[in-house]
Amino acid sequence: MSRKIRFLASEIDSEAPRIWAELTRTGRFTDPRYGEFEISRKMLDEMLENFRANTYGQEIFIDVAHKPQDGAAAKLLDLRMECAGTECRLLGELEFTVFGKDAVQQRGFSYISVEYSEDFVDNESGARHGATLLGAGLTLRPVVKNLKAISLAEGDVNGDVPLLINVPIAAYIKDDEAMNEIDKLKEKLRKDLGNLGLYKQLIETFLNLFHQQAMQLPEQTYDTLQPIADQVYDSAKLSLQEIEAGKTNITLSMPEYKIPDIGKMIHAEFAKTEQARAEAKRLTEESTSRKLAEFTRNIEAVEGFDAALKETLLQAGALITDAMTEQQIKALAEQQIRIGKELMQSRVDAKLAGMGYQASGNVHVSGGEPNNQIKELQEQFDKRLGFTDNQRRFHATGGQLQGVNKKLAEEVLERFDREHAPRLLRESAAWKQKFQGHRALSEGERHMLLAAGTELVTDISVPVIYERTVIREALYQLVALNFVNTGTVPM
Repeated sequence: MSRKIRFLASEIDSEAPRIWAELTRTGRFTDPRYGEFEISRKMLDEMLENFRANTYGQEIFIDVAHKPQDGAAAKLLDLRMECAGTECRLLGELEFTVFGKDAVQQRGFSYISVEYSEDFVDNESGARHGATLLGAGLTLRPVVKNLKAISLAEGDVNGDVPLLINVPIAAYIKDDEAMNEIDKLKEKLRKDLGNLGLYKQLIETFLNLFHQQAMQLPEQTYDTLQPIADQVYDSAKLSLQEIEAGKTNITLSMPEYKIPDIGKMIHAEFAKTEQARAEAKRLTEESTSRKLAEFTRNIEAVEGFDAALKETLLQAGALITDAMTEQQIKALAEQQIRIGKELMQSRVDAKLAGMGYQASGNVHVSGGEPNNQIKELQEQFDKRLGFTDNQRRFHATGGQLQGVNKKLAEEVLERFDREHAPRLLRESAAWKQKFQGHRALSEGERHMLLAAGTELVTDISVPVIYERTVIREALYQLVALNFVNTGTVPM
C-alpha cells in the first residue's frame, strides 16, 4: 500500500502550492437571481461521480471572480466529501497558479463559489448526467456561507506523514534548537540578575558574557550551558559586593572580561541605548511617511473627486502607523474611496431631488457582471426606437449633447442600473430570445454562478429599459419626453 512522505529540503520551492479547500455544502439557500434552491447530498454524490468519470469532458479550473478570460487561478485535481450528521461538504484538492496564489495572499479572495449544472446534458450525445461541476471562482462573498476560508499556509489535511530532512536543513534545525537552549537560559539568568538589583546595563553586560562563552562550546545543551550560567551569576554577585564596598577596579571571575570603570561603562551603555532609540525613531518615521505617501497616492488617483473631497478623505492618514501592513494601508484607502463615492452619490441624489426624481425602496448593489448585458440591451433598444439627428434630438442644448448633461446622466444611470439590475438582465434575456431566436433554458440547464449579490426585485407593467431611456434622454436635455421621433423603426 502506498503512503505519503513529506520531504523537507532547502532546494524545493513550491511554485504550485496544493491544498484541500471547501467548495460547497448541503443546505437550502435563497438568492434574488435564482430564488430558493437546494444543494442535497444526492447532488454532491453526482458531482463527485461525474468528476471522477470526466463527464464534463475537460479539466476543471478555478478562476477569479468568475472571469475565466483572466486565466486560471487553480486546477481541480481531486474531490472528496465529508459528512457530519446531516450536513455534507464537498472538498477539492487545488493546485494554485501564481495568479491564484496572488489573488488569495495579496488580494484577499478567500472563498470559493462553484459553477454547476443541476442536470448536465452532453452536447454531443444528448445524455443527461445529473448534477455536474463545471468550474468555480475565487470570491469575496459567496452566497453559500459558513465555508472554511482558503489559506495557502495550511498544513497537510491528510494527517501525519513521515518527514525526511536533508543534511543542510537538519544542521540548520540543530543550530536552531541550540539557540533555543541558549535563549531559555539567558532569560532565566536575566531574571536572577534582576533579583540581585543590578543596573539594566550591567545585566546586559553579563548576559553578553554568557552568550559569548556559550557560543564557544562545541555543543550547546542544557548540561553544558548551565555551568556557564552559574559561573556568570556568581561573578555578578561578586561584582555587586565589590561595588557596594566602593571598589572602582572590578575584575570578573572570567579573566578575559574586566570592568575597570563602572561609571564609564554605564555612560557608554546609556549612549548606545539613546543612539539606538534615535535610529529606531528615524526608521519608524520614514516607514510611516512612505505608507502615508502610498495612501495619499491612492486617494489622489481617483478621478471625479474634487480637491475639497480629497482633502477630507486624506484626513484619515492621521490613523496610519508604522505597524500597519501594506494590505491594511490599501484597505484604509479603499474604505475612504468608498466613502468618497457615497458622498458623490449623495450629491447626485440632491440634484435629482431638485429635478423631481426621488430614489425609493432599498437600493442594493448587484453582484455579478451585468454592465455589458445592460449596455447591449440599451443599444438594441435605441436601434428599435429610431432617434432623429442630433440637431433635432438635442435642440434644447444647442444641437449637441453637453458634457455636463452626459456626466450627470451617467452617474444617475449607474445608480439606476444597480437598483434595477435583475429586471434589466431578465429583459435582456427576453429580448435575445425574441429577436435572436434563443430558446429558454430549462431549469436543469441553468448554470448557477454562486457569487454574492442582493438585488431589489419588483414587477411593474412598463419594461424598465423604457424607464432607463426616458431618464437618460430627460437628463441629456433636461426636458422630459421631447427626445424621439414620432415614428419608430418598423419591428
